[in-house]
Amino acid sequence: MSTNIGWVRNPDGTKGETWNPIIGCSKASPGCANCYAETIAGTRLVNIPSTAKRYQEVITDGKWNGKTFLVESELEKPLRWKKPRTIFVCSMGDLFHESVKASWIDKVFAVMALCPQHRFMVLTKRPERMARYFNSHGEFGGAQVWQKVVNEMLSLTRDLEKAYLPMHVTHLPNVWLGTTVENQEQADKRIPHLLRCPASLRFLSVEPMLNEIDLRFYTQLWADDRGDNGSDEFREEHGWGYNDYSGGFCGAGDDLYDPQPCLGWVICGGESGKSARPMDPEWVRSLRDQCKAAEVPFFFKQWGEWLHESTIDPMAYCDLWVIEAKRVDGFLKVGKNCAGRRLDGVFHDEFPEVV
Repeated sequence: MSTNIGWVRNPDGTKGETWNPIIGCSKASPGCANCYAETIAGTRLVNIPSTAKRYQEVITDGKWNGKTFLVESELEKPLRWKKPRTIFVCSMGDLFHESVKASWIDKVFAVMALCPQHRFMVLTKRPERMARYFNSHGEFGGAQVWQKVVNEMLSLTRDLEKAYLPMHVTHLPNVWLGTTVENQEQADKRIPHLLRCPASLRFLSVEPMLNEIDLRFYTQLWADDRGDNGSDEFREEHGWGYNDYSGGFCGAGDDLYDPQPCLGWVICGGESGKSARPMDPEWVRSLRDQCKAAEVPFFFKQWGEWLHESTIDPMAYCDLWVIEAKRVDGFLKVGKNCAGRRLDGVFHDEFPEVV
């Protein structure tokens, strides 16, 4: 299904897609309090005849019930899309939720492996499980996981040339892996797990942004009084914003060795909806400046429901809304359309350039 999500764009700039082969979730942290997916699932999708049966499995009394569901009819959709697309994976769930079977994850990765023309974005609030999936032994792990993916690929196509992955594969070049970090606590908890995951690009979704976040430990490794901080040699040595953002993964016995883990993209946005919490513009400016200093692309999605009176956008043409808006501590509840998405008068629409 095509999506209006601003950071999910096709290579030609048109709207990207959402793809939901697995649905269902449960709340994991403060950012989940006003979950948009739960609201949509619990009010609309659970009552629409074409989707009711599947969503009744994962929704109880309008809320996520902690169960997940493999939607077989959705699984193979990307295989039928020939034109290259950007695809947000599991927008109505979490691919790495604790109740998702490992075999389901294998199936999803098999489809992504069979669709090299597409770019897939996997966003999770559970990067610790994602890291286990790629790096552990036993049910999960290392080379074993890719063999399971190949087995699933063979079940989807009779073309043996397509159902092939290099012997020492560690990540799919068309799959970006990300995690959500709404505050410093979640950033410090989740980012280290994300950096353990092999990916062509790792990204952060700072949405909804609920407090100031300092990412400098993860985006920069500056040396005191060093004159070549911005040089290619320094960037390669310390591994931020460099080359294809993959981190130079290579096989090392049964483990993966990652000499250059890095973040390749940061998305930021405020919360929308009737119970939305306001976002301080100084938090956003700080994050923008951190990304600029580290040369990490920064995408500002929206202010959300609330707008600080110091950032009112005269180009938004919502004067009446602003006058009548609810005011709380300098913030005005004007709605996300009126609030807009300019930061200091500028749209920040930076995307990674991956080679």
